[in-house]
Amino acid sequence: MKKRHLGIVIALVTVGLVAGVLGAVPASADPPNMNPSLGISFIRGVGSDTTYEMMVALGDHYNNAVGCVTAATGVTFPTDGTCQDFDPGTPGIQPHWEDAGITSGANGDHDVVWNMYPVGSGNGIKILQQTGSPGTIPRVSFARSSRANNASDPAGLRFLAYARDAIPWIKYNDSAVANEPSDPVSNLTLSQLQGVFVNCGNTDWSQIGGNAGPILVWSAQGGSGTRATFDGFVGGDSTTCIPAAQKDASAANGERVIFENNSNPIFNSSVADCTPLGTPNCTGNSIFYYSLGRFNENPPVSGTKSGVLGSINGTAPTEANVVSGAFLFSRNVFNVIRNAFGSGNANASVRDFFDGDGWLCAGTLPTDPRTGVNYRTEIENIIRSKGFFPFPVGAQGAGFPNGFCRITDT
Repeated sequence: MKKRHLGIVIALVTVGLVAGVLGAVPASADPPNMNPSLGISFIRGVGSDTTYEMMVALGDHYNNAVGCVTAATGVTFPTDGTCQDFDPGTPGIQPHWEDAGITSGANGDHDVVWNMYPVGSGNGIKILQQTGSPGTIPRVSFARSSRANNASDPAGLRFLAYARDAIPWIKYNDSAVANEPSDPVSNLTLSQLQGVFVNCGNTDWSQIGGNAGPILVWSAQGGSGTRATFDGFVGGDSTTCIPAAQKDASAANGERVIFENNSNPIFNSSVADCTPLGTPNCTGNSIFYYSLGRFNENPPVSGTKSGVLGSINGTAPTEANVVSGAFLFSRNVFNVIRNAFGSGNANASVRDFFDGDGWLCAGTLPTDPRTGVNYRTEIENIIRSKGFFPFPVGAQGAGFPNGFCRITDT
């Protein structure tokens, strides 16, 4: 699975971060600021795979925001990290958006958002809560999370929901194969899904409206926010009905606990992977679950094989149904910051991007002088382009005025 904007250095840093979840690694100093005299900061994030591509795109857009002027030099391409004044009617050093009475939300310091390789929502949150502790792991500014806060999270975190998603069940069709077991099935009830993933009472597609053939259950890796949320929806461990030999972390005997939002193991599974359940065709017998946003952006297709999302209780995973919550397995996606720990809380640069009055959430943002389009409209266009759905303006919580996030403090 290819990830954009990640070099070898970031991959190596990520190895250290993952190790930090499992055990201590030597402390690492922050990289120097690009221009310390201007206060430029790196804003580093790790965690969810589901929201990785979206946060890369949003981070890139923020990095590219015009920002402010710190010297009236007249230089067309400043060499010190400052920016140009896109309002030539105002002399001096004022940021262009302050002329309109807007004092935040346009990355005045040219801070740099930096998304590290995904390790899963739960692992990202563990890294964030440990970050900066002596002898443990390097500094991380935020965690990408596709799950909400839960009882295992410590006090002091702030979960900022900034987009809507859903986790429909997904079946797989092969157009080269006629009358596959899952072909007739387009809707399942919550009870039927519980029977497939948790209670193991539904083991054949003919029991839930399909053609005869064993149901091959697949689930996502531990630490995945998508798995944790789906498990909550179905009321139990979604790996329960997978045979022990197919969830022992050994690919040699047909592993069915796979990386979230990745259908390749299902498309590429062999007859040998299927024989423990006595079926000659893995694709048309398989069921999994998938982020709607990731599916919208990149529907899983391989040759004649493709993934097909299903309805739940007769309701399809459309934007209207997901935003309203009518689709039963709808969810929010989050960024998480350190808000009220004894030390190491999110600094002003992090809050300028994430918090209730920051760039991703604020009810009022300036116009992008490069495009003539308001930054909020551009943010929503990016969220939609990645398959997710923005919130309407509304109450955010945590004492902030109305805006475009929904905030929960632990």
